[in-house]
Amino acid sequence: MKEIFGTVVGESKRRLLIGCLTLLVGVPTMGCCLLVLFTVVLPGLDSSAAGGGSSSMPIWLLVIGLLLLAGLIGVPVAIAVMTILRRARTMDAIFNPLGFTGKAYMLYGRHYQGNHQDRSVDIYIYRGPTVEVRLQSSAQTRVLINPKESISTSAADAFGKSPLTTTDSGLESFAIYPEEETWTLNFLNDPGVVGSIQTLMRAGAEWAVIRRLEIQPGEVMLYLHRSHKIASSLIDPSALQIWLDSLTNLAHAAENQPAPQKVLQPQVDGTRQSRQRMSKALPYVIAFLVIGMPLFFIGIGLVAYLLVSLN
Repeated sequence: MKEIFGTVVGESKRRLLIGCLTLLVGVPTMGCCLLVLFTVVLPGLDSSAAGGGSSSMPIWLLVIGLLLLAGLIGVPVAIAVMTILRRARTMDAIFNPLGFTGKAYMLYGRHYQGNHQDRSVDIYIYRGPTVEVRLQSSAQTRVLINPKESISTSAADAFGKSPLTTTDSGLESFAIYPEEETWTLNFLNDPGVVGSIQTLMRAGAEWAVIRRLEIQPGEVMLYLHRSHKIASSLIDPSALQIWLDSLTNLAHAAENQPAPQKVLQPQVDGTRQSRQRMSKALPYVIAFLVIGMPLFFIGIGLVAYLLVSLN
């Protein structure tokens, strides 16, 4: 719990520092450019045009100002694009040899699709950092598995939700929350299930502060979130292969169980739908904020200047 709290606080501090530095550098520079434009350059051009002066100083100031403004917009955009492309190449080098194809997701993230042992697999990597490994299954119930020492388990305890009681020593460090207890106990008694759970909850991704395993209608999922290391490798190819094998074992075991008394139908997660919509809209929103907003304010300033000049 202390580690999770420390990670959240540390990440918040980093984001606050980056935001403050951006404001301290970007806003004054942009303000100075606009101030010089409307108090020196445009009046100088106006005076030159009215008096027939031949001084080229206002024109040079205008050119320099526009170049500075273009740099303020273009340099951060170029850095962001290069960072995204470099990250995409790094991720593709891991997933493409395994037969996965990737595309952009949530601007900085990636969504990979592929197959493992004739089952479709979706892997989402996005800000957090967060990794979701989702493998297709015909399971018809829901089981959530958390480490006992986790925020989710503490929250469940606070709301009076008790985990499943098991006698298997291999599961004593996990809190299991089933939709249907009888089905879940039979599932856990299936050979290899406990070992697969231990593998998924412990192997690889040592960076993950929050980790959970879910069996949902239509899929099994490994969820990894937040890193206590600023620079950490999110995915190790060998660990990914182990995860996929273990998820497949759980999918087989879930499908081999008798149907649960309460059959649940697959549903598209509302949060995932929201992220997918946001993923499509983010580039346009950022383009408007980075390019559209400065041009908008410059346009307002020009109109105001012309109105004042005409009077």
